[in-house]
Formats: sequence, C-alpha cells, structure tokens
Amino acid sequence: MSKLKLSNMPSGVYPLAAVMGAFICGVTWYGFRLARGPDVVWSRKTNPYPWLSIQPNMTTKIYDPHGDFEKSWSR
Repeated sequence: MSKLKLSNMPSGVYPLAAVMGAFICGVTWYGFRLARGPDVVWSRKTNPYPWLSIQPNMTTKIYDPHGDFEKSWSR
C-alpha cells in the first residue's frame, strides 16, 4: 500500500483546492448572512408573524443616507 505524498500530486491540484476552499467559505458566509436577516423566522411557535409587531413609525432599513430615523429598530 503506497502512502499519498504531496510531491506526487500534480501541480494543478493546489490552485484548484484553493479556489474550491475559497468558494466553500464564501457560500458558507453568504448563507449565514442571509440566515441572520430580519425577515427570517426561526421560531414559529413564539412569534409566527413577526412583521405584525413592527410599528408604523419604526424603520427596518439597514442604511439611510440622511440618517434621520425617528426610532431605531433592533432584534
């Protein structure tokens, strides 16, 4: 039984592994970013309709160029 040595690997494997690793890290980061959004409901038993608890004067914007929010929104 022969052992796998790094010197026996073709030189094209290293860039491929780097690109695939970066891709997997990027997809994982983007998935976590989407899952933490304000419109994602993780617990439907405690608050099945979270959008009904937002008041009319509350804003859910992430960025406002003018920065004049009347009331800040938090989770």
